[in-house]
Formats: sequence, C-alpha cells, structure tokens
Amino acid sequence: MSHARHECPKVYELARQLGVTPHALIAIARTLDIPVQNRLTRLQPHLAKRLAEHCATLATGDKPKNDRPPQSPIAEE
Repeated sequence: MSHARHECPKVYELARQLGVTPHALIAIARTLDIPVQNRLTRLQPHLAKRLAEHCATLATGDKPKNDRPPQSPIAEE
C-alpha cells in the first residue's frame, strides 16, 4: 500500500481541517488556478499547502502573496 495517498488529501478532507465548506475551497482553488474537479479530488501536497496558506491569509485579513498581480490604484479626485 502506498503512503502517497495519505499525503494527498481530498478536497473535502482539507476543507474540514480548514473549517470551510468543500464548495468554498473549490471556489478558492479555482481562483488560484488549482485544478479541482469536485470534493473528491486529491490534492498534491504542495497544492494543499498553498490552499491552506491562502485560507489563513483570508482568515487574518492579510493580503495573499503572489496569488494575483497587484492592480493599479485608482486616482481619487
């Protein structure tokens, strides 16, 4: 039996650990261009870590690092 499967959590398992719904985690994964089919999709360890870190930044209100290019500021009048 391979131990690799234990290192690759399913979306619903990671969602449970992070305290979010699988649907919410799938939406977040898609914004990060992480390929997810459904709640049973297995995530590679580095992708699971990236999702967990992103969820942590959302929870603390910090800006995520390198997930999206910065947008140009809008000049106020």
